[in-house]
Amino acid sequence: MKIIMPILKGILEAVTFILAIIGIINLYNMGYKLITDKDMAGFLGFYSFRATENNLSPNINENDLIIFEKEENYIVGDYVLYNQNGLYRIGQINDNSNFIYTIKDNDKVYDNKLTNENIVGKYIFKINNFGKIYDFLISPFMLVIVVISLILYFILTPERN
Repeated sequence: MKIIMPILKGILEAVTFILAIIGIINLYNMGYKLITDKDMAGFLGFYSFRATENNLSPNINENDLIIFEKEENYIVGDYVLYNQNGLYRIGQINDNSNFIYTIKDNDKVYDNKLTNENIVGKYIFKINNFGKIYDFLISPFMLVIVVISLILYFILTPERN
């Protein structure tokens, strides 16, 4: 029993640390959205987004978690997250004429013209099929789980000298 307790304590501390990190990210996302009145939270110019369609398959698929970085300008071929009429979509730069961009995906080329104001950022990397898990991790429900877990941790962990 003396061997098992330190192992369980280590596991509990690791899980508590991970939940605390998730809680901090969660609070930041909610606070950022409330304070800035924006519907997407970014950190140091980086944004995350869950792909909601397969319009850029096989490179980007539905439920991929994608990290974007805000750039000064974008070149033809860049995958970007953009906002048009309040909807976020992922597309590929098809044309760049005087910082006016046209977007395409596997289905078609869109006639709409975008500026840097419409573009959230450029694709940096993705985590395949992690979108739904990430949505759960940053949900208010998960924040409640984190708070309860932290309370239980401090109640169940004996005082340290």
